[in-house]
Amino acid sequence: MKSNISNIIGDLGITTQDILLISVGLWFVMIILVVVLFIKNYKLKKRYTQFMVGDDGKSLENSICEKMKQFDIAKAEFDTVHSKIKDMSKDLSYTFQKVGLKKYDAFDENGGKLSFALALLSPKNDGILINSVHSREGSYLYLKEIVNGQSTSSTLANEEKDAVEQAIKNV
Repeated sequence: MKSNISNIIGDLGITTQDILLISVGLWFVMIILVVVLFIKNYKLKKRYTQFMVGDDGKSLENSICEKMKQFDIAKAEFDTVHSKIKDMSKDLSYTFQKVGLKKYDAFDENGGKLSFALALLSPKNDGILINSVHSREGSYLYLKEIVNGQSTSSTLANEEKDAVEQAIKNV
């Protein structure tokens, strides 16, 4: 078998010196690669150690546990604030948020539009209508209940209708 390999190598024109030179070259390349790998491994270990220990000596696990505690506290505070906002939203649905005002002259002899109709409505268009009628003899104040944008007790005058419509459109 040895003679077969020698014959093939001889036929190719490769000498023993050539084989020795190629082997030494490959060993030299492999030594350089091993040195490069050792250097890269050292740098990687150094970065890993810095990452795991940190500047102040805390371990990564302690840092993560601390952040999780802070997250739990923040989530509890968020849940509290969210609950309060929901309660406030429910309360706001019963407050007057829409306003409509119509000033007018109740009687032609008076000037200056001293009479007015004021509609105060919730987001559901429920609320009150205040009508102040001013004349030479005095001022009269009327209050009407509004449900779903309509008067529950009596028909509305044109000025009162205008005030309610203005409030409904006022979002």
